[in-house]
Amino acid sequence: MNNCRINLFRVALLLLVFNTMIYSQFTVDESNVTLDFKRHCLGLSQTVSNIGYFTRPGFWDGRFSSSCGSLGKISADSISLGKVGQQDPIRPGSIRSALFVGGKVNGQKVFTSGEEECFQCGHTGFEFFPSGEPWDTVWVVSKEEVVDIPYFPNYKGISDDDLVARYSDYRVRSAGQQRALGIDVIQASHAWGLRSYNVWTYIDFWIIAVQNDIEDMWVGWWKHGGNGIFNGFPINRDDLQYFDEELEMSFEQDLPGMDGDGVGPRAYKIWPPENIPREQIRWSFNNQNLVSNDDNFWYDELSSGEIDPPSSVTAHTFGGFATLGMGPFDLAQGDTLHFRVANFVGVDTAEIRQSLKRLENLIARDFALPSNPPAPPLRIEAGNHQATLRWDPLPGQVDVEAWRDNFRDDKDIEPQPFEGYRIYKRSDPFGPWTLLAQFDVADNNFGPNTGLVQEYTDIGLLNNFEYFYAVTSFSKPDVVTGLPELESPLVQSTVTVIPGTQIPETVGEVFVVPNPYRGDVRYDSFSPPWERPDPRRNINNEPGRDRWIEADRRLQFVNVPSPSEIKIYTLAGDQVEALQHNDPNIGVVNWNLTSFNGLAISSGIYLYTVRDLKNGNTQTGKFVVIK
Repeated sequence: MNNCRINLFRVALLLLVFNTMIYSQFTVDESNVTLDFKRHCLGLSQTVSNIGYFTRPGFWDGRFSSSCGSLGKISADSISLGKVGQQDPIRPGSIRSALFVGGKVNGQKVFTSGEEECFQCGHTGFEFFPSGEPWDTVWVVSKEEVVDIPYFPNYKGISDDDLVARYSDYRVRSAGQQRALGIDVIQASHAWGLRSYNVWTYIDFWIIAVQNDIEDMWVGWWKHGGNGIFNGFPINRDDLQYFDEELEMSFEQDLPGMDGDGVGPRAYKIWPPENIPREQIRWSFNNQNLVSNDDNFWYDELSSGEIDPPSSVTAHTFGGFATLGMGPFDLAQGDTLHFRVANFVGVDTAEIRQSLKRLENLIARDFALPSNPPAPPLRIEAGNHQATLRWDPLPGQVDVEAWRDNFRDDKDIEPQPFEGYRIYKRSDPFGPWTLLAQFDVADNNFGPNTGLVQEYTDIGLLNNFEYFYAVTSFSKPDVVTGLPELESPLVQSTVTVIPGTQIPETVGEVFVVPNPYRGDVRYDSFSPPWERPDPRRNINNEPGRDRWIEADRRLQFVNVPSPSEIKIYTLAGDQVEALQHNDPNIGVVNWNLTSFNGLAISSGIYLYTVRDLKNGNTQTGKFVVIK
């Protein structure tokens, strides 16, 4: 027990010293740069910077901004960087990665990195920095959203959560930086929330030779982390680092023993530029040397074209690191080099192979994901204390049962992905939905096999109350990827109904409820509520008021034909309001007890007329308001 405590203390002290070294070497005047870190809320949940540095969730939180951007309200099946499927957690926070670029400028070797650490020489620092412009932050862009970024006009999001940044190696000279390549880097990292598509972070890089011609340039992806379950021992001391020449990927795999086991591998891949013949591409892989600020040494290391053999790092003081390099390239001043990087996690190497194939298929089809099935064409009919829903397709409407999705990975095995329908109901426009029923395809391996229907009647409803219904369609799970069923959005098939007796042909049976209307009755406490806060949305498109106010009062005219006009008068004959009704499917008209100029009416007896606009027939009546 004492040894465990000593080991825990040593690890904590090491992390404290390491973090202190990073901060102590961060010698740049932060008032001259717009430093920013934001976190992907989906996928691997990595924290992304605008200095070419990627790290664990929360690593920089409290020092710079950390935000989930527009994804805060999206429910997605995401995984933490520290977890893979149902596996035990990988050591969260132990994964760091960075962009490396090396080249020759006027014959001199230059190496620029997103992070440098050299415990032997006592230096940890950074060489990429953004400008001081307030917009030079990490931009958050959702899928299909188009944003005018100053250095990337009309940028269009390709994933559920794009984080876009720009930085350079020449605007700021950090401590220990020997030389600069004179490059700008634009980076766009992408994450998805869909299961089986959330096991990677995919990153586009554009390197622009701004100041110089660059010869024999190599780009690299460096990572430093540990793979295992923390149990008091450094989890990176038994990790196997190796390069898979077939896949052109570097792997990190936890070996049995030392730390907690049962954690799957991680992998890192660089795709060469599409306009460069593959036979010209060479690779380098380093799992022996920690990165430093020595430009000559690290340019030689990155551009060596040598592959270090698989190595466990038990022989090293600090382990869990590797550098994957690719090159060479020549850039004239003004040229741009585009390449891509991805970080993967998986329960085993076979799953990572499947994920790589899935990501490359996603790239090939321009990032088109499997989609939700279309919503059924819902229509509804009100009845006396009931409502009947029908969703069989009418001529010209979509037949959701015949829907196909060419982007599913199991389309050749399961060509008909449609599985069933779900019926939902609520009595408050902003309240929770209740699942009334589910019907699915009979005689298959999914669901309860109830059989399909296209009609449903809900009984026992209160007449003259509003109810909200939705019918969704859902798909089978993808038998290849394990992607769970997808369901059409509720909002696409929501309808409103007010149960009641049959709508009359003309006036003569109109009446008012409640009559008398009493101000001391809590109509908003009825179930469903007779009165509720105004459901209209505010300027920020957020749900409306959640408390009742005077203008939420409701008095209802029932058995109103369509089209018709209702006029309301005081006993003195002064007109208070005029209401128009032109909905042949609804026989009720609501009034909020305010006059035409928005003033609340007082207690008293009121008269009303209802005129049938089809034939001119008129009915009169009265009601009482007691406040």
